[in-house]
Amino acid sequence: MKPLVEFKKVSYKYPDARKNALSNFNLKVNKGEFILVRGPSGSGKTTFLKCINGLVPHYSGGVFQGRVFVNGLDTIKNSIEGISQSVGFIFQDPENQIICSTVEGEIAFGLENKKTPRGQIGRKMAKIAKELEMQPLLKRQISELSSGEKQKVILASVLALEPEILLLDEPSSQLHPESAEKLNAILSKLNKEKNITVILVDHNFNPAGKLKKVDRVINLGQQDKACIHAKPKKVKKTGKVVVRIYNLHYSYAGKKALDGINLKIREGEFVSIIGPNGSGKTTLLKHFNGLLKPSRGDVFIHGVNTRTAIVEELAKTVGFLSQNPNDYLFCDTVEDEVKFTLKNLGLGGDVDGMLVSLSLKEHKHCYPRDLSGGERQRVALASVLIANPKIIVLDEPTRGIDFKSKKKMVEILQSMKSEGKTIVIATHDMDLASHSDRIILMENGRITKND
Repeated sequence: MKPLVEFKKVSYKYPDARKNALSNFNLKVNKGEFILVRGPSGSGKTTFLKCINGLVPHYSGGVFQGRVFVNGLDTIKNSIEGISQSVGFIFQDPENQIICSTVEGEIAFGLENKKTPRGQIGRKMAKIAKELEMQPLLKRQISELSSGEKQKVILASVLALEPEILLLDEPSSQLHPESAEKLNAILSKLNKEKNITVILVDHNFNPAGKLKKVDRVINLGQQDKACIHAKPKKVKKTGKVVVRIYNLHYSYAGKKALDGINLKIREGEFVSIIGPNGSGKTTLLKHFNGLLKPSRGDVFIHGVNTRTAIVEELAKTVGFLSQNPNDYLFCDTVEDEVKFTLKNLGLGGDVDGMLVSLSLKEHKHCYPRDLSGGERQRVALASVLIANPKIIVLDEPTRGIDFKSKKKMVEILQSMKSEGKTIVIATHDMDLASHSDRIILMENGRITKND
């Protein structure tokens, strides 16, 4: 049987990169296979997927050698548009893939381009929304959604086109564990019942529970061991209160996102905020550094009311890392990216030491956006930590990074905690949360558990 996807001696190097992302790579994928791709950050996983849909090299440039055939098409001789007729791609960052302002518009966009009859579009949309359990999202604006909810919308828009090959780059990285389990069940069902070929890159795919659904595992680079669970340590609440939130309410265009939040966080605490997608975690974190102002209630950071403070003032006290590392990357080199923070805030700092601590020294002179998703995440983190803030606020900091990098991040956070830093993270990663002193559960804009 002729393979559906075939790599023949493929080597690829990004523009200005020092080494190949893939080297002399050979692979055959048969129709109907479910393949899991694993490996450390920077091992070429995303590049491998982009070779299949033609983004490499048509969009990315660089030096490409060898051949990739997809459904009989040579990706060098055929356009991205031609290849995409049979290939659906879910990117690591949903923001990079969204085109429309509404959920219904986003799902319908590809179908409309294929001139699908309007009635058929409605039926397909309803069916996909039911399968993904996202009916409540259909009438929403994209700007109101959490990153996890946006990920679901992108998946729906791709599945609506009924691709023969489905490529997914870290699709569960922004999903609550329960939602991730449901996604994996959906992928397995699509693979078994519709014979869709699934190629999945995912650091969070648990070998113990889910590999039975996978036909084959491809390891790019050496796979590291996972972090070890640690029980949350009970700490005495003796430090001074540095974050004080009173009756916090916030709404997006009339839709309530936070509903009466009351919270105290003390100096030196490591606090994890967990909860389903859309529960208000990110909205809450954005109140810590003044990116959002309360609709009602007050937030005090080291005694300063964020209503009267500007983001630049709070930046010296609060280091904030959002879910999308690309929000922080606009300089020509990794080194310049980290130096920019110091220059912007008028501070001094050990840039080389920070790069070494986050295993970024070898990328010092690289263009940040050419790095892998996990490497970009670490660069963004370095640009935040270099300012030595008293309070460190991280939104899904382990999204898209490998086990070794996650273990290193835990060590860094624990080290900063030992120095008296206050750390607050929003995460779906229960392994990471297990290292914190306190876990806060949010549901429907409220705190429902505060251990």
